[in-house]
Amino acid sequence: MLNEKLNRIINNKIESQKIKLFQLKNSHILNNPQNLYKNKYIELNNLIEKLELVNPLNTLKRGYTLTYIDDKVRSSIKNIKKNDIIKTKFNDGYIISKVQEVGE
Repeated sequence: MLNEKLNRIINNKIESQKIKLFQLKNSHILNNPQNLYKNKYIELNNLIEKLELVNPLNTLKRGYTLTYIDDKVRSSIKNIKKNDIIKTKFNDGYIISKVQEVGE
């Protein structure tokens, strides 16, 4: 009886391993590794495109500027006062200016 039980356990294990082997042999990735590469390539290009959209240098190329005081970007006039010296970065360079007036 113990011998039969061991045989059954071994046979079940063999069958389960046969199923796994069959699944591996018929695996889409194993049969078409180029598709995996192609999909990863597409994903990478999509991520690169998203990064390009938020790249501050590309924003400058579209005509926007960055304004700095003391090498810190200022995004609001609340942080800028009359007579402050500001640096404005453009796509092709920068200017340094003195604020004459701050208005909303």
